[in-house]
Amino acid sequence: MGEWSFGSSFGFVAAGKDIHNLITTLDMRSDVLNVIGHLPLSVRPYMKYFPDPFFYNGLRVLSNLGQVGTSAFKKRLEKKEKGEDEGRKDVMGFLLNAKDPDTGGPLRMQEIVAEAISLIGGGSHTTSVTITHVMDFVSRDQVLQEEMWRELCEAFPGERGEEWVADEQVASRLPLLNAVLKEVMRIRPTSSTGLERVVPEGGRMVAGVFLPAETLVSVPIVAIHHDGSVYEASTMFSREVCH
Repeated sequence: MGEWSFGSSFGFVAAGKDIHNLITTLDMRSDVLNVIGHLPLSVRPYMKYFPDPFFYNGLRVLSNLGQVGTSAFKKRLEKKEKGEDEGRKDVMGFLLNAKDPDTGGPLRMQEIVAEAISLIGGGSHTTSVTITHVMDFVSRDQVLQEEMWRELCEAFPGERGEEWVADEQVASRLPLLNAVLKEVMRIRPTSSTGLERVVPEGGRMVAGVFLPAETLVSVPIVAIHHDGSVYEASTMFSREVCH
């Protein structure tokens, strides 16, 4: 994610350890953001004063992530200013060259840093969490393990070296593998809170209810994923659904 987002590695592999304490940071970040997502806006400024240390520690973790993101952004900006990023096509490079559609000028530093922070966890944390849950569910079901193994062996026959990576065009079309992934993400989504949206001018009718303009709304992901009126096996992983 460091190479793809910022044009340079964070150095974890070379150091052989989490030198920025990002694993703990990202884990706690998800927890605290999911809680914040369910708190009224008026309550959020007082979170650091709550007696439960969860909130104080969570906000401190968010600050640490902000520092890591800002540092990565500044290093990438320095490369650009020195002309050391010629031919480099990382996400931060595109953002640094982007134009604000409202002003026609470059994007504000705060916007780019916010994107930088999202990029750190966006691809790495969500992927690792989903893989962990997949391993958890599949390891509990011997029959499902064997079925998935047969599907993979038929799709990718023969010996594979350590550097081998599955072809995306083939892997994305394996019915059982993808059904398992989707079922795992349904029962244990990486984020339990919805992505907030602001109702535009004039308001909108949503599910028969009128929402005034400027109303902050989001869809509760876990509540829908566990809704018995939508999913028959609403609160548990279902191998039958995968088939």
